[in-house]
Amino acid sequence: MPYKILTKKSCDFYQQEKIIYPELAQFSDLPFPYPCPFPQGVFSINGYAPSLQNIPLVLLQTGDYAGDVRYFKDKKMVFSFRGYASVIQI
Repeated sequence: MPYKILTKKSCDFYQQEKIIYPELAQFSDLPFPYPCPFPQGVFSINGYAPSLQNIPLVLLQTGDYAGDVRYFKDKKMVFSFRGYASVIQI
């Protein structure tokens, strides 16, 4: 499975990110703008349908997808997120 390792601190990355996080915040109880440090808690995202103009065409194949995000500090996992999505033809 392809992956990307961020070389920036997460605060720097998300405070500069202008497409995905602002959209997610509209459909969730995530704090906005992105706070640093990010508060502990359980957050929900419901009813989010990403804008197709922000998704590379290669990802528009119909099917079910899953993705994991994990953050480590001093080789210890401090944050984990797993997301699921279905792409359907309409």
